Amino acid sequence: MRDSTSMKRENKMQIWKLLIGGESYTKQQIAQQTGLSVASCNTYLNEMERTGEVIGEKQKSHDVGRNAVVYQLNKEFESILCIYFELIQNIKSITAAVLSPLEVCSIRKCASMIYWMPLSLRKTLLIYCSNFPM
Repeated sequence: MRDSTSMKRENKMQIWKLLIGGESYTKQQIAQQTGLSVASCNTYLNEMERTGEVIGEKQKSHDVGRNAVVYQLNKEFESILCIYFELIQNIKSITAAVLSPLEVCSIRKCASMIYWMPLSLRKTLLIYCSNFPM
């Protein structure tokens, strides 16, 4: 039997997986798509909005009634540092990109590697890392 912490993590991950597509959804739509109750979605979305993971915006859905709040992932919430090291014909190169979870990594291999490298590559890596938000 799962404990409540792991269930909460799994439920929030379901919401996150739905929102990773970049679309906006109301709480009711999220509940319908994930199979979670509207009350659970309300709790998780409020918490995710407080932490900055998601952004909720009021949106007029019809000419009458209250505005619906639609939620989407906050692309500024976290960043992913992609570092690609390559050795072709004894020429070493490093490529790096800072991406949001909503962006697609266009680098063929995206991995973070730490190993011995020449000073010039270490300097390049430090320049990229200094631009990476912590």
